[in-house]
Amino acid sequence: MKRSMRLWTTASCAALALVIPAFAQEEDGSELRQSTVTVTGSLIAGTPEDAALPVDVLTAGELKLEGSPSITELMT
Repeated sequence: MKRSMRLWTTASCAALALVIPAFAQEEDGSELRQSTVTVTGSLIAGTPEDAALPVDVLTAGELKLEGSPSITELMT
């Protein structure tokens, strides 16, 4: 009894798999494609000491406005 039920279940699944149509994506040229991908993070384990820190970029004009600051003054 159990074997015949398994056989019927298998045969039913196989019949459904053959009857159900496959829906594939068709390329019609109107699809937009992204030209670049930028990765901004990862799942690599690390410590807070190894983590990336924000970077400030100072131009020459900004440094002239500050006068003659020392490195410690620039860091704060």
